[in-house]
Amino acid sequence: MKRLPTIILGLLLLLLTACSSATPNVTTPTPRAVGGAQLPAPLYVLDNGQIARIERDGTTRALVTSETIEVQGFPPVATFGISPQGTLAFVVGDLKADRLVLSGPKGEDRRVRYEVEGHELSDIVWSPDGSQIYLRLLNNLDPPDIPSGIYRMAAADGPLELLLADEPLPNAANSMQMAREYRPFMIAPDGSRLLVEVDDLTQNSCTLAILPRDGSALLNLTPPDGLAIYCGDADWSADAARVALLAGDGAGPQLWQVDAQSGAMLALATTNVLARAPLWMPDGGLRFIWASREGGQGKLQFALAQLDAAQPTPAMIGPIFREPLGQVLWAADGSGAVTVVAPEDQVVDLRWMPVNGEALVLPNTKQRIGDIAWGPVE
Repeated sequence: MKRLPTIILGLLLLLLTACSSATPNVTTPTPRAVGGAQLPAPLYVLDNGQIARIERDGTTRALVTSETIEVQGFPPVATFGISPQGTLAFVVGDLKADRLVLSGPKGEDRRVRYEVEGHELSDIVWSPDGSQIYLRLLNNLDPPDIPSGIYRMAAADGPLELLLADEPLPNAANSMQMAREYRPFMIAPDGSRLLVEVDDLTQNSCTLAILPRDGSALLNLTPPDGLAIYCGDADWSADAARVALLAGDGAGPQLWQVDAQSGAMLALATTNVLARAPLWMPDGGLRFIWASREGGQGKLQFALAQLDAAQPTPAMIGPIFREPLGQVLWAADGSGAVTVVAPEDQVVDLRWMPVNGEALVLPNTKQRIGDIAWGPVE
């Protein structure tokens, strides 16, 4: 059975932090229903256990999957990824085995690509050319028949290829006890490297590493003393030479960049700027979600923001919103971001927040939202 998605550590720490950064006093807009809005591409949403597709008009929504499982009351689809060419890969978490299913962009041509009892699948990442799938396999068999860790497979056919096995505890009496578990997070634009989340089970923490395409020489990212790297939010530069990520101390996550070859880290903004969801822009600047507290001590508030390459102080490029923030998905060109928020009167909601524009409500069940991803423009 597929477990529930990992909680984003960076989100939790950000929501709990007591520190703040100053922001101008901006009126909070009331989100309105979408009417003729144009999304940059079709949006795919894992919503209440099924994948839905929202068209570019921001109004038309249709289910792409109709999966069923043996366990009543559990969401059938656990996670998904969509290739740049529009092929869907999703995991159906059933009682005895997870199923990796592939389909077309509207659910057509469905086929089971992988299913082995005891093998739990998660964290799907597509190669840029759509030919390869990276994923995490957790082996629940004891003793395991293959190691748990990061695997790659051809989308068309063929066996699994182990790239990075989980690290067992030294001298552990139980073969299932691990020191570190590895998860694919984001592929470089040229496909040369894979950004990896590292769950350190001995420290109950998560950090990031970079894995070359051939699986050799894992580069563990080490922040300066006193800081920790946050999992959940990061972005590759267009030339695959740098990664924007979040790191910080007890004050909360701040913007940093890391050299993809050396691992050297450099702060990108003034130290009082708390951030989520960095996105590299073509000119070397960043767009991100800026977080602060009202009056320095009140509720958290958020806004779209921009950091120019030559200026360490960011500027807000969107209105303030105050609902607790979950997933964030920027448009590739930075023209806006899809956000999952938790209003006081409902569990979750889905919003399109354009730069310098009004927040727009996107159709959703308002129950539980998992993965979100852009499909190709047709």
